Order: sequence, then C-alpha cells, then structure tokens
Amino acid sequence: MLSLDMIVLGCADDRRAAEFWKAALGYVERDPHDPDAWLVLLPPDGHGPGLAMDLSDRPAPEFPHLHLDLHVRSAAEQRSEVDRLVALGAERVPWKHYPADADFVVLADTEGNRFCVVDDSYAPPAPGADARSRKGDGRVGEAGGGRAASRARPATSGPVAAIVPEGAEDGTTSVARPSPRPAPARPSTPGPVAPIAPAGADDPTDASNGPPQAEPPTATEPSTPSDAAPSATAPSPPPAPPQPPAAPAAAAPPPPPHPPATPGRGTIETPAFRPDETDFAGAEHLDPAFVAGFDRKQGSPDPAEDIAALRDHGVGARSTVVDLGAGTGQFALAAARAFGAVVAVDVSPAMQDHLERAAAARGLTNVRPVRAGFLSYEHRGAPVDAVHTRHALHQLPDVWKAVALQRIAELLRPGGLLLLTDLVYDCSPAEAEPLFRQWVAGAAAVNAADGYTAADYAEHLRTEFSTFRWLLEPMLDRAGFEVLRSEYRGRVFARYLCRRVGGASPGSG
Repeated sequence: MLSLDMIVLGCADDRRAAEFWKAALGYVERDPHDPDAWLVLLPPDGHGPGLAMDLSDRPAPEFPHLHLDLHVRSAAEQRSEVDRLVALGAERVPWKHYPADADFVVLADTEGNRFCVVDDSYAPPAPGADARSRKGDGRVGEAGGGRAASRARPATSGPVAAIVPEGAEDGTTSVARPSPRPAPARPSTPGPVAPIAPAGADDPTDASNGPPQAEPPTATEPSTPSDAAPSATAPSPPPAPPQPPAAPAAAAPPPPPHPPATPGRGTIETPAFRPDETDFAGAEHLDPAFVAGFDRKQGSPDPAEDIAALRDHGVGARSTVVDLGAGTGQFALAAARAFGAVVAVDVSPAMQDHLERAAAARGLTNVRPVRAGFLSYEHRGAPVDAVHTRHALHQLPDVWKAVALQRIAELLRPGGLLLLTDLVYDCSPAEAEPLFRQWVAGAAAVNAADGYTAADYAEHLRTEFSTFRWLLEPMLDRAGFEVLRSEYRGRVFARYLCRRVGGASPGSG
C-alpha cells in the first residue's frame, strides 16, 4: 500500500525555502550536518509527510498543479497565522477567484510556491446549497474551478499539510494526515521521491537537478517501509482513465545523493546575463601543462597561517569549510587534515583533476571537488562554518563581486567566517598609476615559470578586475560581514578575516 511520505518543492534558493518552512511548520532538518545530503525537513515527532527542497530554475506557475493546505481552527487563528507567515517571508497572492465568503487565504512562499491557510471552523454549507465558497473547489489549482466539498477538520493540532489534486471534478480532496508510523530513518537522500513538475513542463525533470526519469512522476514512495495507509476526510476521487503500464522501477535511476552543482565536468550552465567564470579564469588556468607548474609559479604558499586563523576563531575538526577558487588544492588539501569536511570549488577542469589526484595520493576522503564558480556553486546541506578564497575574487567585475559576497554570506551560518586573500588596491584614484608603476617594477621573477614577472603584473592590471579597498569594504558590509582583521602588503596584497553577523538575511535593509 502506497503512503505519502515526502513532498518535493521546487525552489531557486533551497536554503531560503527551508528556513521559511522550518519556521512556518516547526519542522527540523533531517541531516543538518551533512553537506552532501538533500535539504529535507521532517515533523519533529516523525509523524506526517516531510518536505524536500529541490533546485529549479523555472518560476512557480500562477495556477499550480499541486499546492499545500495549512489548517487552523478558527478565523482569529487564521488571521494570526497569515500575519506570521507574511512576516517570515510569504507573500499574499491577489487571487482573482476568491469567493465572497472564502474560508481560505492564498499565499506564496519565498520561492513563489502557492499554498493556502484554511479556517476549519467555517460551517459547511447545507446539502444542495451552492458550495463554491468552500476551499475544496479546486480553483487554486486551475483557472476554472470545480465543485466544492465540505471537509471535517483533521484531528490534529497545529497546521497540517494537504495536497489538492488538479481536476477533482467531484470536489473530493484527499488530506494527508499524521501517520502512526515511527519517525523515518535518515537515508542520505529523501528516498525515491518524484519531483513536482511546474505547470506546462514538457520535461518532468526540468524542476530538479536529478537524472531523467523513465516517465513523468505521479506519486512519491515512502523512504521507509510502512504498513500504514494514508487516511482521508472525504471519499477518494474517481479513478483516472487507464494509463499505460509503468516502466519497471529499475528503469528510473534514483536521484543522486548530492545533485551536481553543474551539469557535468565539461560545462557550467551560465545565464546570458551572467559572466562566464570559465572565460574569466584565463586560458592558462584551463591548460593542464600550466596547472602542473602552478604551485611553483605561486611560490607554494604555506596555508598554515590561514588554517591557524580559522582555528583561532572556532573552526575545528567537525567543521565544514568551502574553498572557492580552490585551484590545485594548496589550501584545501591542508585544510582537510584540520577540519571535518572541505568542499573544493573551481571552474577549471584541469585544476579539479589535479586536485582529485592529489587528494587520492594523500588518502584524503573528506575533500569534495566541485566544478563551479562564485556565481554558479550551489550548496546543499546545512550552512557551513567557514569560506576561504585566495586570489580568485578579482576575476569578477565589481557588480559580480558584490553578488558573489552576498552568495558567500548565504553559505555561512550566523557567526561563520570568510577568509579572503586577494589583490586589492589600497589607494585613491589619483594614486593608482604611481602605485601600479611601483608594483610592476618590483616584480621579482624574471622567468615566468618561477613566479610572477613584470609582464604578468601588467597583464593583470589590463585584464583582471582587482578593485579599490574603499569599494571592497562597503561590499563586505552590505553582504552582512564584520571585518575582524585586515592586512595589506605593499598596498596591493590584501587579507581579510570577516564574520557573518546576525541571523537575518544578509544584505537586507
């Protein structure tokens, strides 16, 4: 017997969506300390369906095929809950199909997914009366509207999620009720859950990062075995017309435990308006021959000082650190011996290959390479404890630096650390050219293989996007960072240790 175990919500920002629904329903994260796990929320007592967040680049449809109903016991509680949800980030939807005496309020979550808050104290209409004002009329799911159904209040306390199917022409609506089964186990994925495809999606996999399915998803399977059947407060809808036999379960591979940040090792999807970080990285960083000599050219910098700075501020053996622009892994490989997990992010396939081989040669199993950039990396799991980046942010123009810093803040838990090292100009515009002349003239290397030459520095000034100190620091502030310490060497080489402040959304206000 099938049971409803998990509801998958498409979202552009899975962390933002999860924080909203945790606060809305009092749910808890299933795997808060596993960066590789799907972002899944469960009822704290283990009874009732869970919510899984799945990344989607499609906007939520105006007339969704499915939506959630949250139930309250009175009109006063409905007003109070609607106000609370709006304060958490929901938006009131100007629903044009409201009847005069509706018992429901239509809202949208932070990702635009529609849901309703239903007053269960509303008296059901007399038999034979026009029941179109009742919530069960199906008009949230379609532009037309069906026939209504009266529903008894579920025998639960607090809001209960229900799913209203599209096109229930007899007006009946199945309501997901808390199950008597024990709390589900904690697998590494939300189970073989079928993503909810947005309205009009021709490809049922468009709403997710998962692999293609054998046929459009129609139901979810429980993540743990259960003999308990879902209950309902109204008769079931009439059976659907016969469908072709479903393909065997083995034909549809389960979703990966951690959907990749990019479609594959070969490409990174980039919207037309966003800069291509692979191009900005420079052709040399994509060249395996250059990468093989990269550490020598860099002077094999010792990451011990960076690791010590993070340790001194509470990052330890159970912490997760993201290294953005990880390169060959100079920091990531050393950090893996000091911290619990390291996510090494870089846009260059050659860099990633080099880093993977180096990690394997050292027997490091807690380094996870991800091919992505500042603007394309999508983190799964709980917020991280620290982000490290060295000599990489300057590859972005200033407007995208600001966006990148905002995205970094959103990766971090409140109080999490950003250690940023880069080329930043500590001067006024009038002082810029004299400083640049001095910097180029002071290049120590003569041979480009042995270090950075005057020609390298001159090329950086022509083609890279290093910024002024008086522009960078307001970006950090705007993203929600407090600068704990800043150091400058030669008015060009900067190092910042920053802390994300507060628990509110960075950059707001």
